Amino acid sequence: MFASALALALPAIVSMLLANISFGVMNRAAPSLNVYALGFPMTMLLGLFSILITVSGIPSRYTALVHETLSYLNLFMVGGA
Repeated sequence: MFASALALALPAIVSMLLANISFGVMNRAAPSLNVYALGFPMTMLLGLFSILITVSGIPSRYTALVHETLSYLNLFMVGGA
């Protein structure tokens, strides 16, 4: 369960880490600009968007798993192998 949760959260973590690093580099390059005022909402939106993309594939996999489980249950109830 921990590995599955990590696999779901890892794309969001990596994308937010890259965004924070890029905002840090921009802040270091141009300290007169207030990058943190823009960086926080952009990082939040990027994290939510990456989680949305990651979670969008779950229903099809869940449906396939339910169909496979039901076919095994049907095979079990009929008395097959």
